[in-house]
Amino acid sequence: MRVLVRAGDPISLAGVAGQLGQWPAVDVVTADSDVALLVVDTVDSGTVALLRELGRPRVVLVANRVTDAQVLDAVEFGLRAVVPRAEATAERLVHAVLTAHRGGADLPPELLGELLTQLARLQREVLGPIGLTAAGVTVREAEVLRLTAEGLDTGEIAERMCFSEGTVKSVVHGLMRKFGLRNRVHVVAHAIRAGII
Repeated sequence: MRVLVRAGDPISLAGVAGQLGQWPAVDVVTADSDVALLVVDTVDSGTVALLRELGRPRVVLVANRVTDAQVLDAVEFGLRAVVPRAEATAERLVHAVLTAHRGGADLPPELLGELLTQLARLQREVLGPIGLTAAGVTVREAEVLRLTAEGLDTGEIAERMCFSEGTVKSVVHGLMRKFGLRNRVHVVAHAIRAGII
C-alpha cells in the first residue's frame, strides 16, 4: 500500500517515513497514495485546508491535540484514524494506516463517543424535523426499502404500512430517481451497500 507522509517539520517527516518504511506492506511515496498520514501539532484551519487540498479518501492524523469539533471538520475530508502523538509507535502507525486503507476507522474512545453524540444530535435536531435519516432518505423510504429487502411485494408493503399500492410504487420510483437506479433489485442492493438498511 502506498502512503503519503506529510509533517510540519523535517524531523517528524523523516521519523514517520522511516518507521513506516520498515514494514514490507508499506511503500512511502510522494504522490498517488492510497492513504495520507499527516503529522501535526493540533488540528486547526490550516490542517483542514491541507486535508481539502490532498483530496484523499483515507487520512490518518497524528496530533498532539485534537478537539471534538476539529475532528468533525476533518472527517468531512477523509479522516479515518487519529493517533495521539505520544502513542505513535511504528506498530500503532501501521495499524492505523492498514485500518484506514481497509475503509475502517481508528479513533480514541473519547473522540468516537463525541462523534456519535454529534451524529445523534444531527439526526434529532436537523434531519429528524424535516423527515430525513442520516442516510439521506425519509423514514417512509427507509421502511419501504426494509420491507422490499425482506421480499414483500408492493401490495404486501402497502398493507403493512397502511398505504395505497400507488404510494408504495411512488416511493420506490422516487428512490430510483434520487439515486439513479434502474429497478427494485438495484434499489435494495444500493440500500444495503450504502448502509441504509
